Amino acid sequence: MPATGGWQNWATVAQTVPVNAGTYNFGVFAQAGGWNIHWIRITKASSTRLAAPAASTATAATGQELELYPTPATTQISFQSELDLSGSHYQILDGRGQMVASGVTHAGLLNVAALKTGLYILVVTTKDSQKLTRRFSK
Repeated sequence: MPATGGWQNWATVAQTVPVNAGTYNFGVFAQAGGWNIHWIRITKASSTRLAAPAASTATAATGQELELYPTPATTQISFQSELDLSGSHYQILDGRGQMVASGVTHAGLLNVAALKTGLYILVVTTKDSQKLTRRFSK
């Protein structure tokens, strides 16, 4: 893994590993300290694709992906998608489905500082009415 030069500077490393069918143990071995793993994704070869930088994914009903990080969030959450999300509308729903925040997206960041600790759903509606949905925690 390459050094990224900062605790919140992420690098994406993709590796294809052929394995026979069966059950395997998976682990991470670190030869030295000072590292920070944000996430790991394991997929079947038939659905393998290069991972987007530093994010967990969820496939929306549209077949597009919405990436959120970090989660759990503290004061802000970053997002990205294969779609152009500039000027899209968003809603944040609490665990009961009640809207707790809404607005227009800009700069790939949402301020979540006012939210209480808990689980939330982010719904982004693009300019062409596609809905992208992703759960996150604070």
